[in-house]
Amino acid sequence: MYEIDSRDRAVALELAPPPDPGDPLPLVLAKDGAVILSYVAGRELTVVATFPACSAHLFGGPDAKSLRRHPLADRGLKAHGAFEVRDSSWARSLEPGDGSARRKHFIFTFRDSVFECVANDIGVELIREDDDTVKLMAKRLYK
Repeated sequence: MYEIDSRDRAVALELAPPPDPGDPLPLVLAKDGAVILSYVAGRELTVVATFPACSAHLFGGPDAKSLRRHPLADRGLKAHGAFEVRDSSWARSLEPGDGSARRKHFIFTFRDSVFECVANDIGVELIREDDDTVKLMAKRLYK
């Protein structure tokens, strides 16, 4: 985990529906600097989030019940949501010395896990059909 300073704060993202609190089935695929996350947002709706130029990512605990242990729990981070960390210590620590890169820190909280990454941007796609999500993610990752 990383350490935060007084500037870090989590702000809710409105770019995609929140994860299903019951069974979001988060899945992460990664390759050399690109990461793709998918999760179930509701009945027959899957969100596929693409993070180009991803510098680092984390996927694991805490779960929703112990989210209070996360360093950003008292800075706006909530269960079952998508967030951007403004003035992120983690993102700042990964920038080159001249500060020319403006990387963003994203967090998605699920029932059993948390996904975080530092990337240049995020792209979101909503999938409504019964498409094979893993195949779709692999296509996005290798295009």
